[in-house]
Amino acid sequence: MLCITVALAGTVAAAPAPRDSGSGKKLPTTQPVYLEGRVMEFTFVPGKRVFPIGPWKIPAKLERDKPRDPRPNLYIFAPGTQYTAEFAPQYNHNEIISALPVKAEPRDWDIYWAIVLDPAFKDDIQGEQQLVLATQQGFEIPEGLAFEDIPGATFLREFLKIQGLEGLDKYRRPDGALPRVIIVPAHLSIRAAASDPSAPPPAKRSLATALSSILRRQKPAEKPAQSGKQP
Repeated sequence: MLCITVALAGTVAAAPAPRDSGSGKKLPTTQPVYLEGRVMEFTFVPGKRVFPIGPWKIPAKLERDKPRDPRPNLYIFAPGTQYTAEFAPQYNHNEIISALPVKAEPRDWDIYWAIVLDPAFKDDIQGEQQLVLATQQGFEIPEGLAFEDIPGATFLREFLKIQGLEGLDKYRRPDGALPRVIIVPAHLSIRAAASDPSAPPPAKRSLATALSSILRRQKPAEKPAQSGKQP
């Protein structure tokens, strides 16, 4: 479900160094993702299929499915600076999640493509609210603009099957302008668990405390004292 769940506020955590895909082999099952500028860990549940984004091969349980309301979202924002490949820069992107579930357990996430159309748009988006705000801003295609001049041209062609400027007409507003960024469902869900690496670990009770608690529960209740004389 595409929804706003976090407001922009506070300081932005320092992002990890951009990750290069290297030889294009499968990535580790745990990778960094953004949540409103903060860096979270995203651990994929291995599956038989691989989610390919150019040279990146994400090993995860992947299903073809339409978006569903209860699910959180995973956005692939392109172009970005989080995942970069020197030999294939047209696939550079950021990975953004819409929310951090209370429990860090595997669940299904709806995948969305978030693609920059405006050549003048230079923001390195790292949060869902920034994405939504960018879709609300429009621009006019400059005269003489070629399809390849669109920042997300590779993602448009490969994942949305849009081959030219005329393919963008369906995204135009009533005034004829195009959104600076479009968000389009990939009709895929991926199974993964999200967690905050900066969160303190859950408190652990000592063995003595645990044994004491068990013994208290097992102790039989005392009989109430009787008053008066016995006959």
